[in-house]
Amino acid sequence: TRLSEADAFASLPRSRRIALWETLALPEQRGLLAMPPDLLPAPILPPMTTGQEIHADYSSTGLSLKGHPMQLIRSQLTRRKVIPAAQVWNQPHDKWIRVAGIVVIRQRPGTAKGIVFETLEDETGSVNLIIRPDVYDRCRNAARNASAIQCDGYVQRHGQIQHVLAVRLHDISEMISNCSMRSRDFH
Repeated sequence: TRLSEADAFASLPRSRRIALWETLALPEQRGLLAMPPDLLPAPILPPMTTGQEIHADYSSTGLSLKGHPMQLIRSQLTRRKVIPAAQVWNQPHDKWIRVAGIVVIRQRPGTAKGIVFETLEDETGSVNLIIRPDVYDRCRNAARNASAIQCDGYVQRHGQIQHVLAVRLHDISEMISNCSMRSRDFH
């Protein structure tokens, strides 16, 4: 069942839904190889949309080779004037920008005087945030708990090192609410 949910039988070729249907039809004590799938009646199931495939991949394995959750909401983000992570490098130092992504890492080192570092990922790459203590306190729920964030702030660049100095954080997890994501948190 877990292999079916993770789309592991796509190379057979069996879509995720068909493989899950066939797996659930097998007697538990006999296992997956007990009855050849060709002997089972083929169900008529609608194909999954790309969005459904991405959400199912994230729910089962924590990643997807079919796409990224942020690409599914890119048009909404564009209307909000949110730029993709790949475009941050094109922005000058101290430029006000908006970026968004799923939170992949949260760090609050004891030596950083209360500063929190977060890494956001979208379909084009990743961007690092610097969140000062006052912003963290003001936007605590988004900074601490959100699985997806929109950050409004300033580009900070020192040579090849680039961050966005956060001024505001917005929890946008509900925009990708069907997607199960977990960040790696180091506190």
